[in-house]
Parts: sequence; structure tokens; C-alpha cells
Amino acid sequence: MTKARMILAAVPFVFGCAAPSTGEVPAPPRAVSCDIRATPISGVLRLEGIVHAAPGTTGSYRFMLEKDGPSGSSKVGQGGDFVVPVSGETIVTHTDFNVGKADTYRADMRVTVAGDANSCTAAKASD
Repeated sequence: MTKARMILAAVPFVFGCAAPSTGEVPAPPRAVSCDIRATPISGVLRLEGIVHAAPGTTGSYRFMLEKDGPSGSSKVGQGGDFVVPVSGETIVTHTDFNVGKADTYRADMRVTVAGDANSCTAAKASD
């Protein structure tokens, strides 16, 4: 075997030792977001404050609800800490209240994680 062929024959052994690339890029950390889900239940409206984030994310929330109309007025404030479970979603609060056809409401939730805040809103204007 010539010297040139011996060198070419050794090339796969030298470069074949590198780990193969999977072509996959690690997923970036999941951003923190929130939403307020409204669900009618047996004549009342249930609002659920939901946080979406990477599992294990910890933070705090503040939920405020103001409702007004012919059926009455109310103000609700709730808050606390949370830890996001493996599913990546957690319901941090819920409240049930009566809402008449001509009533209005506005719910705001603020979620804070590591000093960064996100907000979400749900509202109903009068019919």
C-alpha cells in the first residue's frame, strides 16, 4: 500500500471519532404567560386564572375582579404564590359569580416571575 493510500485509509478513523450531531437545537425556556378562562356553570360564571410556564417555574399572582350591573356589584381581590407542575399549566385561582344580561365585569391578573410581570384580562361589556 502506498503512503497516500495509507493516509486516506486512516482519515475515517480520525474523523469518525467525533460524536454524531442530532441536528436538534435545545428548546428555549418556555415564556411565562397567563390567561383568564370564563366558563358558565349552573347559572353562574366561573373565571379561572391560569399560568403557563416551564415546569418548576415559581412566582406570584394578583387577580382582581370588578362586576357591576342591575344584579349587583362586587369586587374580588386574590393573590398568592405558585409553582408550575409538569404539565406546564396551573390554575392559580378561580371565582364564581352571577352575571346578568346587562351586567359588566372586568378581571385582570398580573403574574410575576423573577421580577418580570405579565398581565391578562377578561371582560364583558353590557349588552
